[in-house]
Amino acid sequence: MSENSTNELLIRMEEKYKKMSKGQKRLADYVTENYDKAVFLTAARLGEVVGVSESTVEIGRASCRERV
Repeated sequence: MSENSTNELLIRMEEKYKKMSKGQKRLADYVTENYDKAVFLTAARLGEVVGVSESTVEIGRASCRERV
């Protein structure tokens, strides 16, 4: 992902943060604080690390792909 795409992703997460579920917020917080690590994790592993389901991660990824 290019730097512009990364910045756009982080900005979009910030804009949508208030409407996110608790699990989505935990995921967004982790990605924001650990982007360099998060991009290399599988959905299953990212879910384990953050404490959310793999489906929450997959929904988040699909949502991000549509927007960036």
